[in-house]
Amino acid sequence: MAEQNADDSVQIKNLNLKIKELEGRRNSVGAISPDQQVQLAEAYLERSETVPLEGGAAIPDLDAAAREYLDLWSRIDETWLPGQKYSIRGWDGDSLEITTKEEWSDELQKELARTYTYRGMTKFYTSQQEAARQDLDKAIPILERLESDKAMGGQTTVWNAGFIMCLRNPLRMAYATRAKCPTDLATQLHDNDGFIRLWTWEVASAPPEQLWIVALQYLQRVDIKKKLGDSAGVVEDLQKAITILEQLCKIQPNEPSYVNKLKTTRAALLTAKGEKIGSSIAKWFKRK
Repeated sequence: MAEQNADDSVQIKNLNLKIKELEGRRNSVGAISPDQQVQLAEAYLERSETVPLEGGAAIPDLDAAAREYLDLWSRIDETWLPGQKYSIRGWDGDSLEITTKEEWSDELQKELARTYTYRGMTKFYTSQQEAARQDLDKAIPILERLESDKAMGGQTTVWNAGFIMCLRNPLRMAYATRAKCPTDLATQLHDNDGFIRLWTWEVASAPPEQLWIVALQYLQRVDIKKKLGDSAGVVEDLQKAITILEQLCKIQPNEPSYVNKLKTTRAALLTAKGEKIGSSIAKWFKRK
């Protein structure tokens, strides 16, 4: 633990020095290069990750990172120079080289959306739910469009594959957080659908923490579908949640939260099936 704290302290010290150096250079000469501006944005973003989401301490650094990425992207014709190459971190920690203006634009938008996502999550956990939703409303359309463009582009490259993997994690987090914010049922359903779509684990091999997260996501979608009057969808999602909870109980049979949730979900399924039958009968009589 002491060694980890020492490592964290060194990391924060290095980030502080990097930010001070780059901000100082900009103040002294009036501007820094796009590559240096990316380094500055990354330093702010990394420093924001050294403090808990709760409390809001990360917000000033996330504000600064968003400001840098937005400025770089809004000046894309100036910040991208033909023949210039930028290196960024790939999803597995390796360096990926940006060689086209399109890749440069996509990367800046992804990092901007990732920053909006983290800032939205931080605001959510400091009880600023409306402000959180506004940030997530900015992040999700950008990430969805980038994912669709790369996944549907028809050309599978190392760049595209790494890029998609990098953006799906913040997109998942954005979906999960906005679904808890005050918003309309259609948006809540959209976000729950999106989170579940991006959950790629096999039930038989997923770790317990991942199984628990997606089981709760299915149950949250059950509540939404109840309000929308989708009785068939309620039954379907309860069955999926039960399959996942049964696997959890196999892995950890003595965990009370898993056992109790499985019990209440099975009871809810029996009720939902009865309601579905009643709904079908009522529709039949209405047609007569």
